[in-house]
Amino acid sequence: MHDTQSICCDAPMIDAGLNYTATDAVMKPASMVLSPSKSDIAAHLYALFSPAFVRPYPDAWIEIAYCRPEGSLNEAQNYSVFQLKEASKFAAAKNAAGFNVYVGPALRQGKEPRTGRATDDHFLASAFAWAEFDAAGDAERIDAILKEKKLTPALIVTTGTVPHLRAHLYFPIENGAKRAKLVAALKSLKALLRSDDVDNASRVMRLAGTLNYPAPAKQARGYVTELVTLHQHEAPAYKADALISLAPSAPGESNPFLIYAKEYGRHDEEEIAVLFKTVGAGNWHVPMRTVTAKMIGHGWSDTAIRMSCAQYCDGGYDDPDLTVLIDGAHAKFDEEEVEAIAVSIVPPKPLIVSSANFLAGFVPPDYLWDGILQRRFIYSMTGPTGCGKTAVALTIAAHVAMGRKIGDEIVEQGRVLYFAGENPDDIRMRWLASAARMGFDPATIDVHFLPGTPKLSKLAARIREEIEEIGPVTLIVIDTSAAYFEGDDENGNVQMGAHARRLRELVTMPGEPCVLVLCHPTKAAGPDNLLPRGGGAFIAEVDGNLTCTKNDSVVILHWQGKFRGPDFAPVPFQLHTATTDTLKDSKGRPIPTVIALPLSDAEQQQAEAGSRNDEDQLLGAMADGFRRSMSELAKALHWRTKDGKPYKARVQRAFDRLRKGKLVTNERGTLVLTEKGQKEADRIAGPKADDEHNRNAGSSAVRLDTRPKF
Repeated sequence: MHDTQSICCDAPMIDAGLNYTATDAVMKPASMVLSPSKSDIAAHLYALFSPAFVRPYPDAWIEIAYCRPEGSLNEAQNYSVFQLKEASKFAAAKNAAGFNVYVGPALRQGKEPRTGRATDDHFLASAFAWAEFDAAGDAERIDAILKEKKLTPALIVTTGTVPHLRAHLYFPIENGAKRAKLVAALKSLKALLRSDDVDNASRVMRLAGTLNYPAPAKQARGYVTELVTLHQHEAPAYKADALISLAPSAPGESNPFLIYAKEYGRHDEEEIAVLFKTVGAGNWHVPMRTVTAKMIGHGWSDTAIRMSCAQYCDGGYDDPDLTVLIDGAHAKFDEEEVEAIAVSIVPPKPLIVSSANFLAGFVPPDYLWDGILQRRFIYSMTGPTGCGKTAVALTIAAHVAMGRKIGDEIVEQGRVLYFAGENPDDIRMRWLASAARMGFDPATIDVHFLPGTPKLSKLAARIREEIEEIGPVTLIVIDTSAAYFEGDDENGNVQMGAHARRLRELVTMPGEPCVLVLCHPTKAAGPDNLLPRGGGAFIAEVDGNLTCTKNDSVVILHWQGKFRGPDFAPVPFQLHTATTDTLKDSKGRPIPTVIALPLSDAEQQQAEAGSRNDEDQLLGAMADGFRRSMSELAKALHWRTKDGKPYKARVQRAFDRLRKGKLVTNERGTLVLTEKGQKEADRIAGPKADDEHNRNAGSSAVRLDTRPKF
């Protein structure tokens, strides 16, 4: 960074203003290797976006655009206003890789576009007005104009010196500027300096400290690769109106502000002139009130209004009655309305586009999990408590980090961020067990966790900053939606809609990840109605609602309600009770936990056959008509756990499945077949069992207790 004299000093600009001449560039040894200047990159960004300027805009973002010398400028990376360090690192690395790098001098707002490139609609505020020149002879001519007008740029960014001097000039604006006044000031500077067309609010300019790589066509005209340098000066902050008033009059125009009127007054200067003609003795207030309101409503600056009205006011430019009218008009047209009216005169983009233009906006799907999860999409994954959502989500996270297929479908390898909000200790146990069963090192796998429940509305910028530190992510898992909900009514459409939009913003994090949000279903939801809480407002904001339904130890992942993309076959996962040497309690005893592993078709068929066999065995054990508890049935069936205890949980799972089919019921703690269940048990037992059952039914003898003795 170079501290030099003002551009308006007595010495010529090319020597004192820049302290870097064409001769200097030519004299450099041919063997000298140029590289980006990280100090100039950082200094330029901190000058444009000083802490004092950005403090009122905590949600604003900045744009770092880049392209190859021969390419189109259609890509950018966006950063929070509090991530200038990260933006500097990115710019230096991108530039060192051969890209030309640019910065948007104005703050951006709203949803960040997928390409990163902002439009004028993203404009928020700017601390500077700017101008650019790059033609031979411009430097000396513009230097003379600035001296004449006593204008001093605070920043001069020299973009090159060979074959002639080229630069960007930045003029501070007092208290910053909104869009309408900034654009008017840019147009005024362009007209004054007869410089280049850089008068749109979303303009990007060359970033100081980077290398300027000329395109082949410019190389043929003598341009060379040069370091873009920054020169800072002591300069006053100019009022936006003062910069706007610099615009020169066109030949034959009596009012120097008609240029501004033509740009922002809806070409109604003739109507205003007619109103002025009605001003006279006894008829001053009404027409002047009308004309000032019309000027302000169409974006005229106070300076332009005063200069236009001065000849009709007894007090001239500073007439106090005129001040009252201007202030009253401002009260009617607040700043946002003025800006909206001013912007509305810009020719809008056509609503109807050609087939070619329509298709040009197509963005092909970018699958993370082939056929199911896409990057830049957000999905809910809904299921009741205990259905295996967390186990399945952790398995998906591990497969993404390892680039391992799920079933037959390809999974793209990438970094994962897991928000462990609902029960971090449970997630830690499952993760340790998953590592042991799946064969990965939990200390080195590229999965990162965010334990706890920070408010995303407050810490989104910090989360973005930390992601920049670890590197772009491809998958973000939110466990669960309820844990990060900041409202007080999970069933309220308005609050849940805002919550869903806040979660959707996560797809704009570095890496443009897929976001998977684990959700609880609505109250009393059945397996065919697994929609996330929040009604239509939440599901309207997501790209798909995945579901987890559990059948014994098998969890089926599919979708309900909404899914953007082609349908896919249900995906089965097997739940396993797992332990590992690294998972013990404080007394050294193993702690069991539950994990999920993908099932192949054959494994799924085997699991389903095993479940059906358990059901058949349980029906057979209950068919003698005696009532037994789950423990007694487990003993009769010889179902025991590893430590030899009756495997009551296995009986419970088989019983639950049979009860859904209305084959069994529970009466006072014992399990009983229903009439339908007795028929099914008889069918399974076969003809001999039917004969025996008929003989027993026809006998009046007392039935003996044939239950096994334990």
